[in-house]
Amino acid sequence: MATVNKLMELNSLTEADRLRAQAQDDARTSTMKEGGQSNGLRASTRASLLSLPDELLTTIAEHCIHKTTLKNLQLVAKRFDPLCKALIWQSVKIDGDFEYHDVQMTHLVATGLIPLVHELEYFVPSVFSALSAHHLSTFSALETLVLYPTRGEDGDGEEEDDDGSGSIWPKAITDALGQLPNLRDLTMLHGVLLDDPQFSLSHHLPRLHTFTFNDLGALSVASLFAGGPTLRYLDVPLKPTGIAAASACVGTLHSLIVRSYCMHRPVMRRRVEELGALFDSKNNGRISRPLRTFALDDLDLGPLEDGPAAERFDVPALLQSLHGVNLTTLRVSSIMRLNSTLPAQRDFQHAVSLPSLKNLQILGVAFTHGYLSLDASAVRELGAFLKSLPELAQLTLDFWVLPVTPVELAELSYSSLKSTLPDYFALLDFLRLTKVTEVSIDWRSPLSEYWGWSVHLHRLGDEFIGEAFDSEGMSRSNARTTE
Repeated sequence: MATVNKLMELNSLTEADRLRAQAQDDARTSTMKEGGQSNGLRASTRASLLSLPDELLTTIAEHCIHKTTLKNLQLVAKRFDPLCKALIWQSVKIDGDFEYHDVQMTHLVATGLIPLVHELEYFVPSVFSALSAHHLSTFSALETLVLYPTRGEDGDGEEEDDDGSGSIWPKAITDALGQLPNLRDLTMLHGVLLDDPQFSLSHHLPRLHTFTFNDLGALSVASLFAGGPTLRYLDVPLKPTGIAAASACVGTLHSLIVRSYCMHRPVMRRRVEELGALFDSKNNGRISRPLRTFALDDLDLGPLEDGPAAERFDVPALLQSLHGVNLTTLRVSSIMRLNSTLPAQRDFQHAVSLPSLKNLQILGVAFTHGYLSLDASAVRELGAFLKSLPELAQLTLDFWVLPVTPVELAELSYSSLKSTLPDYFALLDFLRLTKVTEVSIDWRSPLSEYWGWSVHLHRLGDEFIGEAFDSEGMSRSNARTTE
């Protein structure tokens, strides 16, 4: 408690006050040592903190979310200095403005902080120099890197395989990437072209396991994925380039995230069909497909009720193509009203079967349909979908809207749900018949004071226990059973 009070006190002081307080603390410590037993209680209190091993002190420091708090904690005792310094500099952002970029890089090099950096968000400077790229290559401990190109004409997300006049990744930058021995996770955003057409992930970054891009052109993707890199995690756009990237490493992928970037609906439909064909065993025979997690983000799978048939997705065909993949986690958007995508007299449960799926996340928001309400129609269609997932254990409904607050929902008794929220009651009643053990409903309704809140339901026998959490993850209600 004394340590916690000390930290709170330090957070409220100015820099000069903190330095003065530290000097006074050091003086008092010296006096206590000279005074021996007369000040034994205070000496032992201070010594008890410093007697902790570095592992525990690091754990204490890791609970400080803000870097300002970590800097204040450095002043508590000298032993905290190296521990806090490592946490302060483990994640760094290098600005793209040339003046600030040069100052930041010079500081990191001159002070010997580069070996402490494990995560880096790096903007290629507006006035690019080979020296900057050389400095980048010296981040020997770097594990995660997010790259932004020199400011210029970025891809606009509409052209599917643009290799035109967008931003270029300089050869000096890709050369620097090949000199980062511990790099495991690489993100390249907005840059379209590689200045070095020979640069490939399999040859220059053989240890890389995670790769993300959004605007790379077809020629650059062909270069990067030549030789079939052994990636485990891939995050790509719903474009021919994204599908080509997934195809190049389909034999090693454990997680695939595909994002839609505001394309026309008929174009998205073709891309979804191509994506489904990638994993369809009818097309690929016995090719090993270790995929466990699949996500279609920012893509409205819900059909256009009045739209032409050419603009409707064959959702069951897409999901059924994943039947032989042993998928455990699926994340999709606006997947309600699924039965309207089926021919007459066909039941969704018989059209789709994902027997290995354990975790389903449904985002109820998309660019065209907006936020979804948990109404009778949504519950009915969700129930039809869940029947095709016999082993499902976790269900998440994100971006959904309910007519009550999270706290009110968590604290409603089961007997009152039937009259107060009949649709929600129907959902829970159906889930009792399944193997689902955890349900999470996340509040993200527009202009709501409960943005980011959630209600978690945990199953206990045939009952569910509900608890509300705020946006910081703190419990805001007493857990109640739905009995």
